[in-house]
Amino acid sequence: MYKLLIVDDEAITRSGIIKHVPFEKYGITEISQADDGVNALELAKSFCPDIVLSDIKMPRMDGITFANELKKLNPDCVLIFMSAYSDKEYFIKAIKLKAVSYVEKPIDIDELEAAIKNAVDELQRHISRENISNRMDKVLEESRSLFNNQLALLLIKHETPMEEIEEKISLMDMDIPLDGSFVTLLIKIQNGSAMTPKETENIREHVYKVLNEVLGSLEERALWAYRGNNQIVLHLFTPHSERHKLSAERMVSFAEQIYIRESEVNPISIAIGSVVSGIDQIIHSYISAAVVLQKLFFKKGIPVDYYRGEEPAAAYHFESDLTESFTELIEKGMQSQAVEFVSTLTAQIMLCTDTQIITIKNEYYRLLCVVDKYAVGQFTGQTEQSGESDLVWNVVASTESLSELSRYLIGKINRYFSELRDQNNNDAIALKIQKYISFNYHNSALSIEEISDEIGMSPAYLCVLFKAQTGKTINGYITDVRVEKAKELLKDGKVKIGEIAKRCGYNDSDYFAKVFKKMVDCSPSEYRKKYII
Repeated sequence: MYKLLIVDDEAITRSGIIKHVPFEKYGITEISQADDGVNALELAKSFCPDIVLSDIKMPRMDGITFANELKKLNPDCVLIFMSAYSDKEYFIKAIKLKAVSYVEKPIDIDELEAAIKNAVDELQRHISRENISNRMDKVLEESRSLFNNQLALLLIKHETPMEEIEEKISLMDMDIPLDGSFVTLLIKIQNGSAMTPKETENIREHVYKVLNEVLGSLEERALWAYRGNNQIVLHLFTPHSERHKLSAERMVSFAEQIYIRESEVNPISIAIGSVVSGIDQIIHSYISAAVVLQKLFFKKGIPVDYYRGEEPAAAYHFESDLTESFTELIEKGMQSQAVEFVSTLTAQIMLCTDTQIITIKNEYYRLLCVVDKYAVGQFTGQTEQSGESDLVWNVVASTESLSELSRYLIGKINRYFSELRDQNNNDAIALKIQKYISFNYHNSALSIEEISDEIGMSPAYLCVLFKAQTGKTINGYITDVRVEKAKELLKDGKVKIGEIAKRCGYNDSDYFAKVFKKMVDCSPSEYRKKYII
């Protein structure tokens, strides 16, 4: 029923989207692909897509330019943008193009699927939409809470007609000063896109309770709504004469109250936009809050912050030999230097808030893979990491802050070296057991209990440790030593077999002969004949 055009210069991204999103579920029956804006525009002339899923940064023609040209050809086409960039300019351009969603890279499939659903819903609304009056008739049937949600989301759409906003407000019986002061807060529920419907419902109920409790203590009034499963758009407003009540200090205090109460149930991040004058300017407060939300990745401590204007920032340049230098530290067993390496790297990146988050995650993922590679080789003897890499990437991809990413990597480093020390200690204990047996194998009463008393460990633990380090049981190793010593003595024809048995810890020569034959596949006498002419 619907046609989708995917535009991205990375083939793996395009194929991954097609593979993992159940498009037929949303009535999308035709899909085409293009690797940049130029090819996409040419394809769109014949393909006529209903929905376009496009990257922003591409060679030859970027996604914004392509979308502008596409709208001239197909003004009803619904746009979804993808990008790893957090620049305010892109948010503004995307919203001006009336994009229904803006999906961050690395792509979360659940979030992308929600965006596709929103796009299809938008198409269906467009098809059935006759006029504003008809839409408002439907809205009138719904609760005041729904009006609140609809208005909160309507205010962050670019170029929403004031007549439509005023009509919505008149239906709400709510005194909203059109020329007042407004500020937008974005509350992101971490891992919200990965929740089950039941978990989402429980979280929403708790958030609703927390917001009502905290908002009840404020003089300011609010409009708020969910945007997707994991983001809340919250607008606070006052008369213009009381603009001071929306100061950054008060808003941070307010946001921290929400954070403290909500993080008990689920971790959240809160971004505070700029204070604007006039309800039609809320879109700018929202855009600035969206930029702050991206920058929270670089913030230490409580993930709450406010818009500070266009601050100068730079992107961090990762050295080409970064992974090689880190590998050398791990290989040489330099734990403290490896930890310092990560700490210093993290501190430097935190000063460069224009660095693409996906780039940072990719670099830290490579460092994590180095640690895992050495751990797998050291502790299992394998060279392949099998499914461990996918697990590590899932953790990295879901990480919400650079500090959290750094802690995860440093934790991996410390665990690796701790396990390495444990293994070295176990190796030393196994060697000590072997030496004790080599000096006492002649003692027929030699036992695991005697060895455990000597080493100072329980017999059970000693057996497990020795087997893990050598692949043999302690009793099996004792037998090996005794038989090898017997072989040496049998080569000397002057020593009787019964004497050899006693020297090797066997009081019963018949039992000795039985053990020897089982191990060597011939009797002691037969073995001796091979060496004595």
